[in-house]
Amino acid sequence: MPEPIAPRPPLAAGWRAGNRRYLVLLFALEALIFYTQVADQIAPFYPGNYDQAVFYSLSYELALERFRARGWSAFLSEWLHPRYPFGVLFPSLGALASLIGGPNRTAMLSVNLGALFALQWTVLHVVTERTGRRAFGWMAVGLLLSCGALFNPTGGLYDYRIDFSALCVYGIWIALVLWSNVFRDRRRALVVGAVGILLVSLRFFTVLYLAAVLGGLLVAMLGRARIGALANREEAARRARNVAISGALTAAVSLPLLLGASELIYAYYGIGHLLGEEKYVRAREQGLQNVIGHVLYYPRTIRSWHVGASGIRLGVALLSIAVAGALWLDRPRWSEIARRLWRDRLDFLALGLAIVAPLAILTGDVSKSPVVGGIVVVPIVLAVVLVCAALLSASGPRRSLGPVVDGPTAAETPGTMKPVVRRRLVDAMAVLALLAGGATFIGKATALQRTDSPYDLERVNALNREIVRFAVEGGLRQPTFSIDRVVDYLNDGTLKVSGFETLHRLVPFAGRLGQGAVGIFGTTRDAALKLLEDSDVVVLTDPVRGRDDAYPMNARIREYWGDLWAWTREHREPLTSFEIFGVPHHVFVRPSLKLSGARGDWVTSDGLVLEADASHLAARPFIVLSGDANFRWLGGEPKPSAVILDEAGAPGPALPAMLRATNGRYEVVIDARPRAAAARGPIRIALTFDRFFVPSELGLNTDTRKLVVRAPESWRLVPRVPE
Repeated sequence: MPEPIAPRPPLAAGWRAGNRRYLVLLFALEALIFYTQVADQIAPFYPGNYDQAVFYSLSYELALERFRARGWSAFLSEWLHPRYPFGVLFPSLGALASLIGGPNRTAMLSVNLGALFALQWTVLHVVTERTGRRAFGWMAVGLLLSCGALFNPTGGLYDYRIDFSALCVYGIWIALVLWSNVFRDRRRALVVGAVGILLVSLRFFTVLYLAAVLGGLLVAMLGRARIGALANREEAARRARNVAISGALTAAVSLPLLLGASELIYAYYGIGHLLGEEKYVRAREQGLQNVIGHVLYYPRTIRSWHVGASGIRLGVALLSIAVAGALWLDRPRWSEIARRLWRDRLDFLALGLAIVAPLAILTGDVSKSPVVGGIVVVPIVLAVVLVCAALLSASGPRRSLGPVVDGPTAAETPGTMKPVVRRRLVDAMAVLALLAGGATFIGKATALQRTDSPYDLERVNALNREIVRFAVEGGLRQPTFSIDRVVDYLNDGTLKVSGFETLHRLVPFAGRLGQGAVGIFGTTRDAALKLLEDSDVVVLTDPVRGRDDAYPMNARIREYWGDLWAWTREHREPLTSFEIFGVPHHVFVRPSLKLSGARGDWVTSDGLVLEADASHLAARPFIVLSGDANFRWLGGEPKPSAVILDEAGAPGPALPAMLRATNGRYEVVIDARPRAAAARGPIRIALTFDRFFVPSELGLNTDTRKLVVRAPESWRLVPRVPE
């Protein structure tokens, strides 16, 4: 009988040092590929998908506007007074990254890369500790790198939305559940609760996933506490208490956040996903027509998109090798294989709940998205690797916590398994996983990320810049924008991003026709014309070309597109035209009127100076300015006075002017007809008011000039006085 091989000494410190060294090399390679691709193919072009533009603009606004005005309290305010229905952490992380790396998309996308680094480190550490072999930890990392979710065009590493970071943090959370020995360890259970707080603050909706997983585990532990041997009941009761403590810690911080954003959450999820019509549009967009399609949608997208062909092939190969290796080396009965798997039943229960709970919740939502199913990728990866570890484990009790030992355990005797062959087989599987996962990662990470024509992408940039330039040069405080179709490359979000990236300032475009979730629905002719009338910038394309998608608006607008074209040609002036993706884009703008002299949000006693071209005033001789009517300190409504300024800035002839205030708003109308017809070139008009107060007396600011009224939020030229 051969002598048993002596076990290797524990590697509690050594394995960490080795893993750290290799992880640094892996992270360096990933970072090199990531930043090269972002600089070449992502940052120079518009952010694909409307949601990306929204997230970029939110982070830019926090970093460039709110932080400059309020300092670090701006970040605290995001948590105390949530402004978004999806979460508060992600825009804050992007803004913080831009403060460190500069206000650019490369810095913001680094949030995704950091989340991937954290996920890989956690998976490697947890799987190594749970299995006692670092080879299994690297196997999990390799399998993770082979999954398609990392580089999906929507929701992947290069996509600035919460989906990728949520995938990573959810994966970290469930890995830490295993690290706590499924809530056997109290201190580790508290760490799980803390990461749960980060996950919910990142994406509010994940609170449902955590509640379902923790609820399922709590029920299972309470059930075990009522039956079985006394020792098992006591351990189950301890786990149940730790589940409750961990969940209570998460809830203590998360619930105030959710309550603070409850109205936003209801409007976004309650109306958009439950009560409104948008959910049916989103379902049709994914080609879903019946119940079977809805039930199978997420399993299919997870298989095809998120795990992907490479991940499935590698996972099947690892499982096949593990089964074959166990049968060849140990020749166990099927009951022994079942016993090995049953030994880790709590791990598999937690992972099963982490997979099934999100799938059940997402499937119950009529609105479907190809992005969100990736949340279950990490639990799937962990389940595959732990099955392999269970199949290739030695007979005897499994160590759940303690130092890592890469050698044979006490149970590995020559009669049960050949330890050297076992180790070499597991090492070979780890090498296979790393080679396959690394090759998949490099191939997908270096692949062409933007398949659109570079010519079209450059023209999209130019179109957004031209519209932003018009708004800034015209002094528009809140420019309004309409387009006759729903597209991801031209909307209020892309215009805000363009303003931040070209001017490093907020140009707060407000969407009208064709914007946001409401814009996807069909709009009546009268409603569309009213939206155009309220728009400073109007983009009209083509009544037929490029209207073959699922959005009702793009099809409905064909019925009255000619009326929109006729109205716009009559009431707006052309600015520029581009052909993009084979579709003409004609930009029309409200006849330009420049405004200067406002002090932030106020008009001072110095008044305003308005400038317009005489040809514009000849066609539209009434200047209309509107804003917030806050006159309570003035002792009544102020009376405006308007005069023409000569080239030297001296006052000349007066113009009729009047102010009307209703419903908390004011409207100043200046009649330029006496001078518009005879003049040539630019006309400058000084507007002042007869009432004012001293702001320093009220502690509003230290400006020595006297404030009069709130500065106008919009101004326009019209052919007649508004009714």
